[in-house]
Amino acid sequence: MGRATTIVAGVLFGLLAGGCGKEEAKPKAVEPPPAPPEKVAAKESTPEPKKDSPKAEEKAPSPAPSDAEFDAALAKILALEQEGQFAEAMALCREAESQFRNHPKAATFLEASARLRDERKAAARLPFAIRQLTSDRPEAVEAARRELLDAGDAALIFLRKAIRDEAGDLALQAVKLLVEARDKRAPQAFLAKVVQSEAGPLRSALCDGLKALVALAGRDALAALYAAVKGDEAFKSWDLAAVLCVALDQRCGGDAAKLGELLGDPKAADVLKAYVAKAIDSTNAPAANWAASVAPAVGILANGLHGFYFQGTNFEKLVAERLDPSVDFTGKSLPFPGGKAEGVSARWTGHLFAERDGNYMLASEYDDGMRVWVGGKLILEDWANPAAKEQQASVMLRKGFHELKVEFFNARGEARMRLLWDGPGFAQRLIAGHALRTLPWKGMQAPK
Repeated sequence: MGRATTIVAGVLFGLLAGGCGKEEAKPKAVEPPPAPPEKVAAKESTPEPKKDSPKAEEKAPSPAPSDAEFDAALAKILALEQEGQFAEAMALCREAESQFRNHPKAATFLEASARLRDERKAAARLPFAIRQLTSDRPEAVEAARRELLDAGDAALIFLRKAIRDEAGDLALQAVKLLVEARDKRAPQAFLAKVVQSEAGPLRSALCDGLKALVALAGRDALAALYAAVKGDEAFKSWDLAAVLCVALDQRCGGDAAKLGELLGDPKAADVLKAYVAKAIDSTNAPAANWAASVAPAVGILANGLHGFYFQGTNFEKLVAERLDPSVDFTGKSLPFPGGKAEGVSARWTGHLFAERDGNYMLASEYDDGMRVWVGGKLILEDWANPAAKEQQASVMLRKGFHELKVEFFNARGEARMRLLWDGPGFAQRLIAGHALRTLPWKGMQAPK
């Protein structure tokens, strides 16, 4: 038993000793589980990029916004501003600042945003001020006027909006303020409203506003007026034609070619002249009165005055009419039947043309009585004393045409009536030639 134990121990010891000298066996590697079929297929189908292959192209940047997009965005903002929608316009401004930050005119939106902030602040109190324009308290109206005139562009926006939305006294007050402020956008607003308005105080105020601001009116606005006048056969647009006459005089200096260029029609001056000439004989009384007053400005005049001759010393019976080149009569030169010169009266009407601004001296030599009006103002008068006399008066005249009326009577003895003047650059002389103009009339005859 003891020997058997000794043999077993020796064997075990030998095995252990022998194992220390041999290479240690490596553990068997554990292989991973097989991949699912679909992943294997995907892996096999994806070729590995070659080391010398170029890099994948980077994603192209989005194109820069165009000028047309810039203009469209700005126009939308400005349209909202002109409607008084400042908050909405500011929101679009913020979007545009980001979208067009690299545009050469990107600062435009920054400027607009700053302006809109100021206008939005002012807008809180302006509607109340506008309503106060129609207050029955004069002090409230005056305070509102001052506030609106001092408020800048925001007030002008609300005043133009009041014209678009209103047709009563508020619109009338808004027109006056816009004219006083010399608002360059007002002519377009006036035009848009006037074509919708019937004859009345508002339409008259709008047309007067257009006349006052004709120098600021855009060509599109004036061309729209011209289109309305050109197709008007009933003279319902005579007040619009009146604006064009002011444009011809003030903006074009009476130059027909310049009016044609302004209105886009070389024949515009001829069209306007024909319109005025026809309106003079119109049954539309306001149109006829207007046409007679503006005829000098468009050249529908004859040289001289329209002379009316009456029997009786107070215009009792009309016996003759004629075109007189001047007021220069003595003795029996008055054109009465048989050369009658006693118990007669006469009246001359037309226009006096001053070639320049300045002080003029008008003089009358007469026997027995006379009266002279210039521009509707009586400047010479002696209607009582039957004797040969002379009278003169000083009057300031602007360059252009001035309504002239002369009346005369002779009771007995020699008849005498002469009208003279002196002015800037010339000594006293008879008023004659192109200095006197009158509207032609049917059957007009020059003196023989």
